[in-house]
Amino acid sequence: MRSSLLKILLLTVACTSMHVSLPAQSNTEAAVKKTINDFYTWYTKNSGKLDAFRVLRGKGNAEGPPFRIDWQAANKYFAYIRKSVPGLGEQFIGNETTYFKVAEKAFKANPTDEIATGFDFDRFTGGQESPEYVVPYLLDEKGTWKYNIKGNNCTLTIHPEGSTGPTEAARAQLVKEGGKWKIAVPFGYPEGWDKRL
Repeated sequence: MRSSLLKILLLTVACTSMHVSLPAQSNTEAAVKKTINDFYTWYTKNSGKLDAFRVLRGKGNAEGPPFRIDWQAANKYFAYIRKSVPGLGEQFIGNETTYFKVAEKAFKANPTDEIATGFDFDRFTGGQESPEYVVPYLLDEKGTWKYNIKGNNCTLTIHPEGSTGPTEAARAQLVKEGGKWKIAVPFGYPEGWDKRL
C-alpha cells in the first residue's frame, strides 16, 4: 500500500513538473504580431489621413517635375504620427526622414523625371493598389510568419500562403521603444532603401 501511495505521489509530482509554459519568445511574437495587425487595421481605414500631408510637391502648384520634399508638411506628418498613429514610433520617423532625403537626392539628380522616385507606390504596403486589397494578402494568417528577434529588434517576414519564393515575402522591421514594439520599417519600403544616400 505504501509503495502504491509513493508511486502515485511521484507520478503526480512528475506530471506537475512536466507542465511547460510558453517560452518568452512566444509572448514577444504575439506582441509583434499585435503591433503589425493594429497598425495595418488602422491603415486600411485611414491611409487617406497620411496621404493628406502633401509631403511631395511639384513645381509651384503643378503635380509634375521638378519634385521636392515639403519639409513643413513632413514635420506636420511626423507630429500626426506621434499623436495619432498606432504602431509607428521614433525609429520609423527617422527612417522616413532618411527616405525623404534619398528621394530628394534622386529628384535633384533627375529633375525632369515624370515619376517621383520613391513615391510611385505605397510605402506601407509596397503595392499600387488600395490598402484594403493589399493588406489581407500581406497579413495572410494561413501564410508563414517568421520572427527573427534579437534583443529589442525584430525582422518579421511573412510568406503568404502559396507564395513560391523570397520575392513574394513581405518584410518589416520593428524595434522596442519605451517597452512597446513599434514598426521601424514597414512592409512597403524597397530593398536597400537606406543604402541609397
